[in-house]
Amino acid sequence: QWMAPFKKQPICDFKLPKVSERGHPFLFFSAKDVPKLQARRETTHAAITAKMHVLAQDFVRSNTSQLMVPDTEAAFRSEWNEIYGNVIA
Repeated sequence: QWMAPFKKQPICDFKLPKVSERGHPFLFFSAKDVPKLQARRETTHAAITAKMHVLAQDFVRSNTSQLMVPDTEAAFRSEWNEIYGNVIA
């Protein structure tokens, strides 16, 4: 009963486009949304973008040995591919 007032109000006006419009099932935006997202990156979301950039740089710097490709193909096939796949995923 306490949720009754909230059921009438939408949480936000975001409507997820169909997969056919997005072009990929794991993306929640389409190619036509990219310019708007890029503009937000530079304006209203600049602080978030800057923080994410710093976090990404810190991650790469602290995991350099894991992220570098091994010298030999055998090492790449055995361990690095598994580590890289798991780190990125």
